[in-house]
Amino acid sequence: MTTDYTFGPVDPLAAAFRYTTLADVKQRLGIDHLEYDDQLTTANQAAETAIDQTLGRSFPDTGDNPEVDGVPAAVQSWALDATIALWKAADAPFGQAGSDTWLGSIDIIGETERVMRRHPGAYGYKVSWGVA
Repeated sequence: MTTDYTFGPVDPLAAAFRYTTLADVKQRLGIDHLEYDDQLTTANQAAETAIDQTLGRSFPDTGDNPEVDGVPAAVQSWALDATIALWKAADAPFGQAGSDTWLGSIDIIGETERVMRRHPGAYGYKVSWGVA
């Protein structure tokens, strides 16, 4: 007889970096001051909560039979990408950025949605359908 895995509960009020760090986000963005720390933290909280809701679980798993005892590297990478995507979305209030005639405009909102919903870090970890 096998016991079903137990998963970490989704907490929509989670208020701390769990899957990535502020230092990693700032390094990727090239920010070396404290001016944006609060806004970056808010973007991270939104990103990581969205990841949890998409997957129907939070990491590490809890309960009597946790499937994953830590935070998978794929989820850590996803959290970093998602935090940055949400942060950068504020730079494109109409969903587009850029005007170079050679490159054209970039669909920032579409890119943000792609990072949030179809990131490779999500593969294999989803345990529910819909929003938790």
